[in-house]
Amino acid sequence: MTGHSRFRGNASQPVCVGLGGSIALGLLSLYWLKHTPFPFLWIGVSFGLFYLFLAYLIDTQWYKIILWNLSFISLILTVFECACIYQALHAAVPAAKMDDHAPHIRASGSYTGPDSYFQDDRLLGYRPKPNVSVQSKHVLGDETIYDVTYTIGPNRLRIETPRVFEGSTPCVLFFGDSFMFGEGLNNNQTIPWQFEEKAAGRYKAFNFGFHGYGPQQMLLWLDGNHEREIVGLHHPVAAVYLAIEDHVNRAGGHAGWDFMGARYALRNNQLVRLHKPSIGYWMAKIDRRLDKSYLLSRLKPLWKQGGTINPVADMDLFIAMVARSRDLFEGRYHGQFIVILWWEKTMADYPVVTSRLAQAGIRTIAIDQIIPDIWNRLAEYTIPHDGHPSAEANRMIADYLVRHIMKGRRI
Repeated sequence: MTGHSRFRGNASQPVCVGLGGSIALGLLSLYWLKHTPFPFLWIGVSFGLFYLFLAYLIDTQWYKIILWNLSFISLILTVFECACIYQALHAAVPAAKMDDHAPHIRASGSYTGPDSYFQDDRLLGYRPKPNVSVQSKHVLGDETIYDVTYTIGPNRLRIETPRVFEGSTPCVLFFGDSFMFGEGLNNNQTIPWQFEEKAAGRYKAFNFGFHGYGPQQMLLWLDGNHEREIVGLHHPVAAVYLAIEDHVNRAGGHAGWDFMGARYALRNNQLVRLHKPSIGYWMAKIDRRLDKSYLLSRLKPLWKQGGTINPVADMDLFIAMVARSRDLFEGRYHGQFIVILWWEKTMADYPVVTSRLAQAGIRTIAIDQIIPDIWNRLAEYTIPHDGHPSAEANRMIADYLVRHIMKGRRI
C-alpha cells in the first residue's frame, strides 16, 4: 500500500530526519554509557519515543508497522531493564561461596557502579584507575560487615605506608587477587602494608594484587619486565604470590570478568603467550559497555561461557605460569620467589597442586604453616559472610614473611 507523507514537497525529508535523529541518539547513547548510572534506561526510552515520532510523521503503512514494532521492542526492553535495576538495587547480594547457608549481604559504595575505579587495560585486562579513593560497604540486615576505603596511588597499585624510602631500599613484590589486595579491609590492614610497617624501613612493599586476578596477571607483569616501571631503583629481594584454589580456573581463562587481557597456553608443553588481535580488545570494550545493562547482565550467562573447563589442562597451565614467573623473577633479581597456598587440605586438588609445585622446584608455604589453627577457627581469620582474610590473618602472614625475609632464610 502506498500513502502520502506528512513531509510535503520533499520525499527525502523522512529519510533525513530518521538518519539524522538516529545519529544524534547514537552520540547521546555513547555519552550516557560513559556518564550516567542507568544508561540503557535513557537509550531505550529515547529510541522508543523517536520511533513513535517517526511513525506519526510517515503515512506509508508498512513503514509505520516497522516503526511501531521498533518502538514497542525498545520500550518493552526498557520496562524489563527497569525491573532488573529495581531488583539489583533492592535484592540482597549472595554472600561468598565458602558458606552456602550464609545470610545475604548488601553491597554499596563507589567501589562499583558507572564511576567505579575499574579500568580496561590491554595488558592485564583491567586495572584500577590512578589516584582514586573508593568506598566499599557490605551490610547484613542492620549490621555493617565492613565499611572500608581502597586508596590507589599514582602507580595504579593500592597504597602502602606513608613512609618515605630511598631509591636504593630493597623491596618485596606481592602478587595475588583480592586476598592480597585486601578486599574488605582498610589500606593499613593489607599484607603489603603490614609487612612494610613491620619491616620498619628495611623493605619497601609493592601490592600488585587486585580483585579477580590470577597467575596470568603476575606473569604478565614479569614477562615484559613491566614491574620495573613500578619499582624504579628499588631492588626486589623477594616476590610473594598468594594462591587460592580458583586460580587454577582463572589460569584456564574461565573467569567471566577477565576476558580482555593477554592469555597463555601450552603448546607442545611450552608456555606461549597468545597475542590477541585488536578486534578482540574492541569487542571486549563493547562487551564492557553492554555490561552496564542490568537486563543483559542477567541474560549474559545464557550465551557467554569462559571456554571448556578441563581441570587437568588448567592445572598444567597454572603450574607452568607459576614456574615461568618464578624463573623470570629469580633470573632477573636472584631473590626468593615464595608461594603461599590459601588452600584447604581437604580439597581434592590439594595433593595435586602441592606435588606439582614441588616437582617444579617451587617453594610453597601452606597457610596453616603460618596460622596453625586456621581451619579450626576460620571465622576468626576471615571476614564474616565474605571469606576474605581478616586483618589478623594478614598481620600473621606479614609477621611470618618479615621474620624469614629479614633473616635471609630461604623459605
